[in-house]
Amino acid sequence: MKILMLLGRHETGKTQAINDVFNKIKNPGDQVTLLSHTGNEDDFEAIITYNDLKIGFYSAGDLREDIVYAITHYYHKGCDVLICANSFVRSRGASGWLTRFSPLQSSVFQYIDIFPSQDKFSAQDIPDIIKKI
Repeated sequence: MKILMLLGRHETGKTQAINDVFNKIKNPGDQVTLLSHTGNEDDFEAIITYNDLKIGFYSAGDLREDIVYAITHYYHKGCDVLICANSFVRSRGASGWLTRFSPLQSSVFQYIDIFPSQDKFSAQDIPDIIKKI
């Protein structure tokens, strides 16, 4: 499973960017499995199919437990890609921290850390995120 992890401090637009990617690639009539709203009122988790890929979205990522949950949960749901947010690992990237945990060390995970092009994620970052899918 490919994991696109948007990294940044609190209030840097990670959740909005994930919502924007979701809305940009979702077509009218697509089957969407909205699993729940998580974290703050803008956070959500969902699964859609895009270009024959099953993509999970998980925008709550302020706690390490959130990320561990999301990776294992969406892997078991059969997702090809997970797009998620992470605010607890800012400079080193997430993959170094996460791969220290044995369930997340598997070669089935490909971590791609995504940082905002400016101080915050913005509309200009969305096409680049979609290309990485």
